[in-house]
Amino acid sequence: MLLRYLAKRLIYLVVVFIVISMLIFIVYRMVPGDPVMMHMNPEEARLPPAAFEVVYNEIRARLGLDRALPVQYGIWLSNMVRGDFGLSLSHNMPVTTVLQGPIMVTLQLNFIAMILVIIICVPLGISSAVKRGGIYDNTIQTVTLMGFSLPSFITAILFVMIFSVWLGLTPVSGFGNPLFAIQNPDATSWEIFLDRFPFMILPISVMVFMGLAGLTRLIRVSMIDALSQDYTRTARAKGLREGAVIFSHAFRNAQLPFVTAIAGAFIGLLTGSIILEELFSVSGMGRLFIDSLRTLDFNVALAISTIFTVLTLVGYLLLDFVYVLIDPRVKLE
Repeated sequence: MLLRYLAKRLIYLVVVFIVISMLIFIVYRMVPGDPVMMHMNPEEARLPPAAFEVVYNEIRARLGLDRALPVQYGIWLSNMVRGDFGLSLSHNMPVTTVLQGPIMVTLQLNFIAMILVIIICVPLGISSAVKRGGIYDNTIQTVTLMGFSLPSFITAILFVMIFSVWLGLTPVSGFGNPLFAIQNPDATSWEIFLDRFPFMILPISVMVFMGLAGLTRLIRVSMIDALSQDYTRTARAKGLREGAVIFSHAFRNAQLPFVTAIAGAFIGLLTGSIILEELFSVSGMGRLFIDSLRTLDFNVALAISTIFTVLTLVGYLLLDFVYVLIDPRVKLE
């Protein structure tokens, strides 16, 4: 049963991935601008028309732009399956090499932010539901509504003004001391993390503030519904302690929509980090993605979009298995 379900889901994910990747590939090829001109040096651009056309066609052929669009996609897809995303023309090195540093930065930020979101939003949502209608509940609702309503760049600017400009507690931007690698060539991973930590506080704080909004409100609504059910009233009538009623009965039955929302929240953090990394000058995949679009480095942009797509699809596949673990009523079919 499990293997059959897994095989069906994998086939489904492959089909979805091909469709999405095809659309992404076409969109990037339709982006205004000429990649050939972007990668011509000034001397080549000033050549006489005949010589210019020869050089132009050579670069175009080297980039694979002289072939039909379906052929270009097929070549890119077959190379991508083998782990070859091509050459980054703006960095003049393989895309996989370019992505090694930024992908770890982005995953590190998002992983820490997601863990903090879960740790904070669960007790906030539960306590808000238990004390609904009071000052505490109204305060939580107001704060989370702000995080839900404000755009990420507005929230980032507010946090910079408060914590960096007014209070002077955190650096405004960057991701570590620029001289750290030169001064400490043999630094361990932990020492590198400690050097970057002060610069991580602001972007992670913004990501947590934005991620808390939807999840906290969802837990509150789910808990209010669970606390009003007959099984909760029966548990209280049996004389169980209030803590056991809340966590063993109410929260256990309110987990399913919360787990669903976690997957969406993580994806939201990944996509939202594109803007935040640019705002805070964090050298992650988000900033690299924007830079690659500016320079028309489509191989890098395609690789980043592909990674985001794969993470999303795999996340939803894992979500199906988590359903079974937390709710035996859900069957894999």
